[in-house]
Amino acid sequence: MDISVKTTEGIREQVSLADNSKVWVNSNSTLKYAADYKDDRQMRLVGDAYFKIRKSDKSFTLTTDQITLIMYDGTFQVESFPEKGHTRVALFAGEAKILIKDLNQEIIMNPGTDLRLEKSLGEMEVLHIKEGVKGPAWIINKYEYMN
Repeated sequence: MDISVKTTEGIREQVSLADNSKVWVNSNSTLKYAADYKDDRQMRLVGDAYFKIRKSDKSFTLTTDQITLIMYDGTFQVESFPEKGHTRVALFAGEAKILIKDLNQEIIMNPGTDLRLEKSLGEMEVLHIKEGVKGPAWIINKYEYMN
């Protein structure tokens, strides 16, 4: 991977990609991807980021220490700090296939769902995002869950 976007405490960065996708990288996070991203839509994340992936005939792949997410288009947030031992995936639009490494499990996520993984416990939980919420709090300043 040739390009690395690294943010520090209190800093967020927006990245516009060659296929017109956009990524907002939250503070204390690192996003890596190939310089030829348009041909190789793969990224690696350590931290927290919000993605708006444009539709393409090539799949988009995001890898963290606990999951691999695969989709063709959609809007989602991933939070994965290895030192915290948990990963969160909130899907706002599109459909995503999630490969969970430690549980050796694959699930399909639909819009309005929030997957939470606790590595130390080997547990997975799926919550529903409150209807109308379009993104994480640090993007839209509102994030609520329904039980």
